[in-house]
Amino acid sequence: MKISEIRDIIGNAEWSRHDLTGGTAEEFRRQDVGPRLEAKIAELQALVIPPRFVDDEARRVKEIEHCQRVIDRWNKAQEVPGEVNYETNTEMLTRLMDRSRNGALMQAFVLTAIQKYSAQCIEVGAATFDSGFMDGRAWIRCAEEAGRNIDTHLTPKK
Repeated sequence: MKISEIRDIIGNAEWSRHDLTGGTAEEFRRQDVGPRLEAKIAELQALVIPPRFVDDEARRVKEIEHCQRVIDRWNKAQEVPGEVNYETNTEMLTRLMDRSRNGALMQAFVLTAIQKYSAQCIEVGAATFDSGFMDGRAWIRCAEEAGRNIDTHLTPKK
């Protein structure tokens, strides 16, 4: 991809963000801001910018941050006063993996963290996790399953 194309993608994200935030508070709330800017963030995260284009990389990172702040503001605008909006564990992990300000590096971090913690749990054994709340063997089975799935996922396919 040419640097001019990269700059166009960054500029398009900036334009979309400005366009989505230019109306009244009610117009902003009614628009589909979250999904539209999430798509722009995904495009920005997928860009591979050569190291010599430092300013373009900084502009890309800054635009991802700006888009995420607008999404956060839009999500807040969707809340109904007095209503509590809970994020499930799955939603939180999906958000972390898909929309981290650190891009794909966050995915590697999360997978590595789970992989290492799984190995540590197996190493210390089930008795460490036994409590009135939980059977340590169940925790170890979870560690084994998580570790096995990540190992399989990260093993190159032949």
